Amino acid sequence: MTLQSIKSKQLQLLIEDNFLVAKHCRKTMETISEVSLRYYFQKLAAKRSQFAMELGSQLNSLGGKNPYVPTSTFEKRWSDISEENKLKNVRRCLKLYKFSIKKYKKALSHINDGCCREILIRHKAHFATIVTELKALKQILKEKQEKATGQGSHAEIE
Repeated sequence: MTLQSIKSKQLQLLIEDNFLVAKHCRKTMETISEVSLRYYFQKLAAKRSQFAMELGSQLNSLGGKNPYVPTSTFEKRWSDISEENKLKNVRRCLKLYKFSIKKYKKALSHINDGCCREILIRHKAHFATIVTELKALKQILKEKQEKATGQGSHAEIE
């Protein structure tokens, strides 16, 4: 396998990963009733789609074939809006972002071209920020859910 084909394969995997996470962010958005959180996940989905397109341009510049772009990145069904589904989907989103960081690290071990490498580093740094935000969100949702079900271990201070 040539170095060029390894780079192309890595970029293709990252493109698919970005579209997968964008799709999940949209699905998560559907499980949330709060407007600000819906907007947050919509923004995450749009950013991941943008990253996929950036990587597609890099793949084209390497002389690779046009990247696979799914015809629809929206879920066909709507999930119920509930705190339980919201927490579950936020946890899944967090796992996907952590896994994306690992995929980008692997790609960076194969791709040393200046421009493409800089794009990958920028994407990876963005993911690290999102992981921190999602961890905080997960904790807030978990506490809110525990409080609602009376399982909280902390006494409420008023």
